[in-house]
Amino acid sequence: ERQPAADRKKTLIGEGFRLKGSLGSGPLSLEELCERIPKTLILSSATPLEKDPLEIWKRKNHTEVKMVNRPTHILDPIVEFRESPMTPDNKSIFKNVVEDIKEAISKGGQVLLLGISCAQMDAMFKKLHERDIRSGILCGRTGMLDRTELLNKFKRKELDVLVGIRLLKEGMDLPGVSLVIVLDADRSGFLRSKCALLQMAGRATRNTNGKVILYGKKRTKAIDGVINETKQRLDLQMKYNADHGFVPTPLDQKERPPLAAF
Repeated sequence: ERQPAADRKKTLIGEGFRLKGSLGSGPLSLEELCERIPKTLILSSATPLEKDPLEIWKRKNHTEVKMVNRPTHILDPIVEFRESPMTPDNKSIFKNVVEDIKEAISKGGQVLLLGISCAQMDAMFKKLHERDIRSGILCGRTGMLDRTELLNKFKRKELDVLVGIRLLKEGMDLPGVSLVIVLDADRSGFLRSKCALLQMAGRATRNTNGKVILYGKKRTKAIDGVINETKQRLDLQMKYNADHGFVPTPLDQKERPPLAAF
């Protein structure tokens, strides 16, 4: 039978494999952290927090400040939900996706197409290729050097669509993305939680014409949460820009040299 963690650590200390001080060296809970940090400390996070940690934070008389306005003054994207049956071979859903993609491309934008599985993304990528839509696929099979080159081609606008699962890794600021399409947005699980959907929608916040389309069979609590939060942020941003005379200005990001050059 497996020993509890505390008992295992005592055994390791008794046998000389751990120091005695390690017995109380576990990570702090959020409650313990709030009691120890000074009032003047600033903690920042780009990931939306769950409600429970925020309630603990406020209960300890700490202040939560939301960074709603960006230095570029670009507004949050408009988030739209579209009810549709979701299978990779469904012709109606693919027809709608292609129409959305072509509309974004005609206005000079680029598109991220995000699915729930590699098989689904492979099918979508193949269909886009058959229709001569310049696209690339980024998944776990993509090597590090190939990933960098693929992203650089996308930034040079040699590709119009980038297909993937989440595409949330660091270093993926893509100012050309004006449309993010999320398939199976109503699926349960961490890939389609409110936090994950907000992060995916954030890929369209580098573009002044940002838009997000969530496809699913039904509206979920996570989808409603994303739509409501982005709407609230959008209203605040529009008012702030109007009051101060700010004009949204996208960043002109430089292309990164390929790793092979080093």
